[in-house]
Parts: sequence; C-alpha cells; structure tokens
Amino acid sequence: MTILEPDGKKMGSGIEIIFSRSRQGKKMRLLTTLTLLSAMFCATKDVSGGLITVSLNEGLSFQNEGTLQYDDTANLSTLDGSWGPTTTGTVTKASYATGSSDLWFDAISANFDLAAAGVDFNDIVSAELRFFAKNGTTDGWPGNHRYEILQGAKNTTHEDSNPTGTSFNLPSGDWITTSLNTSWFTSNSFDVTIRLWEVDVDAIELRLTTPSVPEPSSFVLLGIGACALGAGTYLRHRQKQSTTTA
Repeated sequence: MTILEPDGKKMGSGIEIIFSRSRQGKKMRLLTTLTLLSAMFCATKDVSGGLITVSLNEGLSFQNEGTLQYDDTANLSTLDGSWGPTTTGTVTKASYATGSSDLWFDAISANFDLAAAGVDFNDIVSAELRFFAKNGTTDGWPGNHRYEILQGAKNTTHEDSNPTGTSFNLPSGDWITTSLNTSWFTSNSFDVTIRLWEVDVDAIELRLTTPSVPEPSSFVLLGIGACALGAGTYLRHRQKQSTTTA
C-alpha cells in the first residue's frame, strides 16, 4: 500500500513508514543518551570561589591607661585621608604607639560582620587582613614603625612593651596585608587586634576567599536544546504520518 502526502506526493509504503519510525526512534534514543552523558560529566563544572571584601564594622582605639578607648570607626572604615587615632581625653598624640604613657592609644580592636557581607564563617577558605598605614610621629618610639596582628578583641599581648612585631617604612602610606589563620573565625562576628608602634591608620578591611561552587555547564544546556529540537522534529514527523495514514 502506497500512502500519499497531503499535497499528493508519494510518502512510501507502510513497511517504509515503520522502518522510518524505527530509525527515528534510534536517533532519539541516541540523542537522549548523549544528553544524559553530557549532564553527568558537565553538570558539576566548578568555577573559582569569589574574593569577598568585608568592610570594618567597628574600630576601637584603646589603651590601658587614661582614656581607655574611643570609637574611631568613622576614621578607620574607609580610605579617605581621615587618619586614626582621634585625639581625645588624655590622648594628645595623633599616632598609635604601644607603651605605658596615656598620651597615645596603643592599638585597634577591629570587628567585622561577616553575615552582613553574605559570608558564613564556616565557608572561609583563606583570609587576609588589610590596613592602610603610614609612619606615625617619631616622639614615642623614634624610627620604630611596627605592627602586630593578634587574635580577638582588645588583645593585651605585649601591652606596654617595647616595639616588637613587623617593621615597615611607609612615609606616604600604603596597604599592609597579612594572612589570618582561618581557625580564628568561630562565628560571623569576627574580632582582631592590631597592636601598633608609631603608626597612623586610615582604613581596615578583610579579604575572604570562599569555596568553588557548581555551575551549569554550557554543554548541558546545548545538549538539552538539541534533545528538545530532535523531539520536536520527531513529533511533527509522526503527526504528519498519522494525518497521511488517516
């Protein structure tokens, strides 16, 4: 039996139609298999974790004599040429200088709100503390511009001691970066102490690296598109055959 298309053209015998459908079915199965394999190998394509900068939440200038602390967040949160510490109360020197005098603030207690930056402390892969600093006045510890990074808020390690820690010479100011141990992060409220000798500070920030995350592969999307196109073609062909047979 010969079947005609709607326009009168010969389509083929019933046997030819069955063979065509069988061949089309094989093509569809092959296309579906390739798409699934593509999904298995490519659906979990990794992209590098992001580098996230966390701004200072609170910055307290402190010492253990005279005026014990002052909220210097406004001076320490942005790089704007507004330097800490603020002179207030017994503090008359506009540089940080650890020692036994009440004329200088000794250090900075910095707090960061990780949740506000969209970070969970459990997801931190690596961390850096950065602060923009320059040489301070030279009437406390002349020529000794040093810093020490300490765990926790208002850490009193080396309080009233002679200059120690890492030395630098930055007459005009620049970023100082130091790596942090991720074990220091125990909650989404993170505290760290920056002990200083003859240093002015303009800004403080955290830089955190988070893990890589899965990303849908472009190969999967292409495979799905090809499968959908093949399925559409096959269904149109079957509908055409059914109409012709009827």
